[in-house]
Amino acid sequence: IFLKSISSLIIYSFFLKVLSVIAKIVIARNISTYAMSIYSLTLPTMSLLISISQLGIPTTISKLIAKKKYPTLKIMQVSVILLMLIDLIVGVIYIFLVPTISSNYLKNDLTTLTLYGIVLLLPLVSLTSLLKGYFIGINKVEKTSICQISEEIARLLFIIVFVDLIDKNNISLLSFFAMFSSIIGEIASLIHLILSLNIK
Repeated sequence: IFLKSISSLIIYSFFLKVLSVIAKIVIARNISTYAMSIYSLTLPTMSLLISISQLGIPTTISKLIAKKKYPTLKIMQVSVILLMLIDLIVGVIYIFLVPTISSNYLKNDLTTLTLYGIVLLLPLVSLTSLLKGYFIGINKVEKTSICQISEEIARLLFIIVFVDLIDKNNISLLSFFAMFSSIIGEIASLIHLILSLNIK
């Protein structure tokens, strides 16, 4: 069973890496190099905000569920409320800071729209991380890998289907489109995880 689980994770990880590389290539080819560089400028800010908004709560959830000292439903309920509250506070503060971040720190006003897009991503990432923590806690790690594959496929499909609707001369909008593809991917991942739950 152990070897089977390891083999499955290796296979899923391989497909995930391949899909991730393909998604990045497709995005870069369709939104232009400059728009991709604008999008890349916003990624450190996105990573920082996600780290601040989660505060290690998904890891804590995994440990609490694995120990089985407290009711799982209660842990999940409290965690959802706590994460959404933190996301709300961080999101509101961040919205007011976006103009300063784009002008003074990133030195490029074209990043402003993409930076605002991160606000939409925060609660989705929090919820998917919460569910991933749950599955890790009940020793179903492969579920987290499969949902990431769904995420990359959704991103690819979104880019391929909707990229022609974007004005190729609007660099700011193209960069936001790349960020929005991540949001679509996160929604797909969240739906996948919810459908994987064995709710009784």
